[in-house]
Amino acid sequence: MPTETTETITELSPQPETDEGLRKWLADYIAAHPEHTTAVLARADYIGMSRRALDSYLSGRYFLPREEGGEGADPASSRLEPAIRAFRLRVQSLDQHGNLGMFVETGTWKYLQHACDTAINENAIVVVSGLCG
Repeated sequence: MPTETTETITELSPQPETDEGLRKWLADYIAAHPEHTTAVLARADYIGMSRRALDSYLSGRYFLPREEGGEGADPASSRLEPAIRAFRLRVQSLDQHGNLGMFVETGTWKYLQHACDTAINENAIVVVSGLCG
């Protein structure tokens, strides 16, 4: 006697895809630049997101649902990947345009250079102060 089974199929709302290539790029960047730990990258001058968020993103748990042991962040509203993309753009534009490792001779640098020349030539102690940039 055949039994009839009824299965209920529930359609889940599709979750936005996360950028696995971006996560791999960040892991490769940290491996290539060991001085840029997640603590450093968390600073506003770099990525500007929390170290905890960066660590869980690198381990693949940031967008993982809480039920599965992740952080449960929503990929659609998260600011983490856009912040990493912006950082990647800044870093790669330096590489692409040849500005990486370039020294910018600012006005303060010129004043410092002149003060050092004066101190050496006149055997004097010189105090220099100036604004950055």
